[in-house]
Amino acid sequence: MNCNVCGAPVENGVCTYCGAVVGSPQEASGMQQPGMGQTGQMNPMQNNVSMKPIKSKTTTLILAIFLGWFGVHRYYVGKIGTGLLYTFTIGIFYIGWIVDIVKIASNTFQDSEGRIIR
Repeated sequence: MNCNVCGAPVENGVCTYCGAVVGSPQEASGMQQPGMGQTGQMNPMQNNVSMKPIKSKTTTLILAIFLGWFGVHRYYVGKIGTGLLYTFTIGIFYIGWIVDIVKIASNTFQDSEGRIIR
């Protein structure tokens, strides 16, 4: 089954790419799903699906490598609080900066909404 929002594969009712909650396979086969308009287009206001674009892994990694000790990569993904912490502690004394680079490179770093940066 694929996601109604981005078309990525769905596991356990949640999109593996954008994190959207997708209904059961019975809903996908023929019956109109909640949040779908008469034209078949998704209406994010009806089903509360976040339509914010997912941040780029490449951009996040470049920002982390070159400006990570200032927390710029955390500001980019929407983590303002920890971005400020990184700014005032020099990337939590460089340790947090290195951990973040490894997490971004290994696809385990998340944005402020809990979506994995890919």
